[in-house]
Amino acid sequence: MAMSAMGPCCAVASAAPKWLQEAALRMNAHYAGQQWKALEGMYHEGAVIIPLCGERFVRGSEAGGLWSHEEGVIKEVKFTPKTTYQQSPLVLHEVGALTLTLQPQVEGGACDVRHTNYYTRWVQQAPAEWVIAFQCLSCGSHDDKVECRLIGVCSLMAGGSEAAIGTHGTDPPEWLVKKARTFAGMYNAEAVLSLVTQYYHPNAILIPPEVDIVKYTELRGYYKDSVRRHANQGVVFHPMRCLAEGTNVYHELGCATDASGSSWQYYVRWVKEDEVHDWQANIDICVVADVHRHEMAA
Repeated sequence: MAMSAMGPCCAVASAAPKWLQEAALRMNAHYAGQQWKALEGMYHEGAVIIPLCGERFVRGSEAGGLWSHEEGVIKEVKFTPKTTYQQSPLVLHEVGALTLTLQPQVEGGACDVRHTNYYTRWVQQAPAEWVIAFQCLSCGSHDDKVECRLIGVCSLMAGGSEAAIGTHGTDPPEWLVKKARTFAGMYNAEAVLSLVTQYYHPNAILIPPEVDIVKYTELRGYYKDSVRRHANQGVVFHPMRCLAEGTNVYHELGCATDASGSSWQYYVRWVKEDEVHDWQANIDICVVADVHRHEMAA
């Protein structure tokens, strides 16, 4: 699940491989050249994308439409890989910095720049052919200075045709609501061992507010620090929107709150290996679209 405050974690830092650096350059160039089909081709057809404002899901087959509509607001994008984790020969996790140059609001005006962080899960579908299976275009907490630079992007996009791309998903199933309730109980009771072993898949990763990569074997240390920092804060998790991917993968967007009145959006990818195993968290992004708290709360 997801926490709102920052704490030290054991990140798996690795330089981006050459193919990933080249992929980032291609994405930037495809966007600059308005080559929407080429950009869409970098995504698996069944990929899931969480757009900048974090309010819905977009399929890989809709990626070209998503980016072409955002071009009305965003003049230029720049993906810069920062940290990677090669989980297997066929799966690579990436976090990086995303710089957005906005279209001028008046003719001849200056182009404002916004900054955020992104997460991408890459899969190899053929030798030397990597495609995006999942992407969250804005994740992690921002300090006040950077956060203020993000404010305005969602307002500019709201109400336009861009909002028609993708789906808000479905209401969460009962099993997910119960898991969120039980998880919150364990977190607030500081039952770290049960929390990690019961809710996370052994191949799980967590993206903390600092936007790093935390492996399953590091989760206990991460949560021990997190629960100490949030003792008696009464964190509650509210699953909001879900998207099924086949019968054994569920994507969840939720909202978390605590007793101080803070709230933040999170994402979890749930997997179910077979009928014997329960649903387990496979990817946990602690904070999604931090600007959501300021612009999209209504």
